Amino acid sequence: MRGPLTDPNREPEDKAALAARLFTGRADERVVELLQGMVRGRWSRAVDLISALHDLGIQAILSGAQAGGTLDDVEQEVFAVAREVAANREIRQALEPARRTSTDARVRLAHRLFASRISHPP
Repeated sequence: MRGPLTDPNREPEDKAALAARLFTGRADERVVELLQGMVRGRWSRAVDLISALHDLGIQAILSGAQAGGTLDDVEQEVFAVAREVAANREIRQALEPARRTSTDARVRLAHRLFASRISHPP
């Protein structure tokens, strides 16, 4: 997806329309509008858009936790997971990007290992 949405040769409005077609009905309309604004811009590298969306997602989760009074809980959960990953070489290796393991497989593994120990947004 990042190729068509960050292609500097595509018109900004074409990229925004594509984002709308892909995400309308699958994400909150405010998220779709934000994504449309982001894909209209120029990105030095395609991965920069993904990184920016990732960072915004983290900020949204933390803002929601702060508003809900659960920020301390989220902080403790993050540190507990980080300690476990740091202490277990096999987990670190299994979660590292590798040609032999797809991103989806790594996400499923992380979910299996940690989902029961972390908060889930409403």
